[in-house]
Amino acid sequence: MDDRDAPEIRTAFALLDTELRAECVHRKWAGMSAAVVLDQQIAWSNGYGFANVEERTPATPRTFYSIASITKLFTVTMLMQLRDAGQVQLDEPVARYDPTFTVPCPFATTRPITFRHLASHTAGLPKDFPFPYWDTQVIPPIDALLATLPDMVPVFPPMARFKYSNIGMACLGHALEQIAGQPYTEYVLEHIVRPLGMARTDFAVNEAVRADLALGYQSATAGAAPPTSPTTTSADWRPRAGSTPRWRSWHGSSCSSSATVPPAAGKSWTGPHCARCTRR
Repeated sequence: MDDRDAPEIRTAFALLDTELRAECVHRKWAGMSAAVVLDQQIAWSNGYGFANVEERTPATPRTFYSIASITKLFTVTMLMQLRDAGQVQLDEPVARYDPTFTVPCPFATTRPITFRHLASHTAGLPKDFPFPYWDTQVIPPIDALLATLPDMVPVFPPMARFKYSNIGMACLGHALEQIAGQPYTEYVLEHIVRPLGMARTDFAVNEAVRADLALGYQSATAGAAPPTSPTTTSADWRPRAGSTPRWRSWHGSSCSSSATVPPAAGKSWTGPHCARCTRR
């Protein structure tokens, strides 16, 4: 008998379905999709609420969502693959490979910022570049972002403490492009996404997936925000419910302990994602 048909598994799925349905209503989420992986296979999936509230388009297991900062986990996986290939070491200075990484150090330390620091959010960099992209939904090209680094003031010296930084992860992705000799998006699709069979995960929104794309809702009162693609190194992805758990299952079971970074690097993972809060 298939494990998915076992009475206790079917009962667990029914309880999960009830809980997620109630949670979506209680929290006033626009919609969400969820999936459960059992022995590397999608054993259960469902959708709740709406992918588009205005058009009453239901969320389903085939709905695409922007995964935003979950992309950081792919960036760190790229780092570990290049490390395993002998192309970079975690404790090497980032500036050794990327001359655009010119962050001043106002602290009494000679310790340079390394790949380990960027991957684990311990470089001491601020959270965001000095642009209003959270308000405008328009993020400048990566070159414009990197041009602000010489004037940036770190918050802490490297390894002093954890400090979540979108800046650090964007810089990490850009440096890894130089090492791989391949654009970030191409590398991730070729070496991570496609080998895992995540056929419906991508950086681009094309007509083939647009009908299944969830619209994001920024707040209880704001209107719907159009999906945006930030920089080439921290892009919004659009996976369906089945793809994201497949990635999480592989990452949790197939990475050896010798090929991991400090725990802080994985803090952005939250699992399958919902369209953001609906209007109240």
